[in-house]
Amino acid sequence: KNATDVQADAYAEEHLFTPMQISNYEWIKSSEFWTKLESGEIPDVPKPDPPIEYPGYFATYPHTGGGLKMLPRDMAKLGQLYLNKGTWNGKQILPAAWVEQSVQPHYGNNEYGYGWRLAKYSVQGKETNCYYATGFGLQSIYVLPEYQLVVVFTQQNYRNMQEGSRQTQDVLQNYVLKAVTG
Repeated sequence: KNATDVQADAYAEEHLFTPMQISNYEWIKSSEFWTKLESGEIPDVPKPDPPIEYPGYFATYPHTGGGLKMLPRDMAKLGQLYLNKGTWNGKQILPAAWVEQSVQPHYGNNEYGYGWRLAKYSVQGKETNCYYATGFGLQSIYVLPEYQLVVVFTQQNYRNMQEGSRQTQDVLQNYVLKAVTG
């Protein structure tokens, strides 16, 4: 918001979603997310006790940490945008330098880029780089540049996200990557 003078949802609508023909999505505000959480509307998540308090100005911001709902096909489009170094249908939507920088380690941690988690997988004894975005409940977009591959997982695993993450990693490593590499 500070850099663009508009909220993240409005910026994404104009500069990402419209050019990529992503129209069937919902981006809830932070207040809506916490209200859904506190009311028990989010499946398998216990209501917080005591209720969560947050600053009033925060209520109108889009919930960028887990409040964007979209179709798996559209999630894959975002992964493909990154795989193509910010280009969509021949048009540069994101600067290629930003895409490259965002999937490099930052914050003194080799597992995090800018909004992306960084991982390595062993495929037939060879290590390959991967980056992925994951949201609340473990919806995730995996990008494996070496294989020109984007994989999307959707699930509702709110109660035991560690187990859901382990299952996702297992499917990616032992089924998807094995199928791709023969």
